[in-house]
Amino acid sequence: SMRFQAEQKSLVLNVTIPDRRWFVDCDAAKIERVVLNVVGNALKFTPERGRIDVTVEDDPDRARHVRVSVQDSGVGIPPAALSKVTLRYFTVGEQPSGSGLGLAISKEIVDLHGGVLTIQSPPPGHARGTVVRFSLPLSEPPLVLIVSRNAETAAVLREPLAREGYRIAIRRDVETAVTDLMNEDSSMVVLDFTESDALGTGIVTRVKGTKALVNRPLVALTGPGSSEAARKIVRTFAIAELHDRTNESALCKLVADAFLR
Repeated sequence: SMRFQAEQKSLVLNVTIPDRRWFVDCDAAKIERVVLNVVGNALKFTPERGRIDVTVEDDPDRARHVRVSVQDSGVGIPPAALSKVTLRYFTVGEQPSGSGLGLAISKEIVDLHGGVLTIQSPPPGHARGTVVRFSLPLSEPPLVLIVSRNAETAAVLREPLAREGYRIAIRRDVETAVTDLMNEDSSMVVLDFTESDALGTGIVTRVKGTKALVNRPLVALTGPGSSEAARKIVRTFAIAELHDRTNESALCKLVADAFLR
């Protein structure tokens, strides 16, 4: 959504995220708002043919925190205004399209998540521009329960999710899986419907019939071995569906989206 705006002003919008994942306990929509506010400000105050760099990394100043940095080559913030830009309704210069709320609300959201938002203008080593950084405390990775009676299928599903940083447990029966779900608030299930209707149906029935678990995310692996009854259950409960166990990117996206819902 931001890249189109950057292209309209001939700006370079560069996003650097290492090949790893961080997990934070957050309101995803609120943190998305922070990102949009901060990047939106950089787009607004960077002249044409400028540059904006967005970086996600371990916070070098705070242990067990992840940091998002948005650095631009824009007009910068006057020194006298720097300490006030996170106050509500404070604006710098003539900003007919600005309300003075973006950075203030962003800071409040980050503070409420136990994080820190900082602003430097100009960034260290630069003559102009601004860098806004916000840092959030890391949480323990969520638990993904892979419930399958086929060891090979379970191993194929496990590998890409483990690389993404999730904690993984493989279960072969309903009771053990349900016990794990009850003991782990941040957990979900990837169900194998390709060989055993009873196993998948048992999990869905218990999860949807237990008040404490009814909103727990589920992903169903279906395929040629899945019965029509199994497919009906998946459709009835609007369970996210994976059709090919070897499609690693689809699996990882379904799991991530399930946690965010």
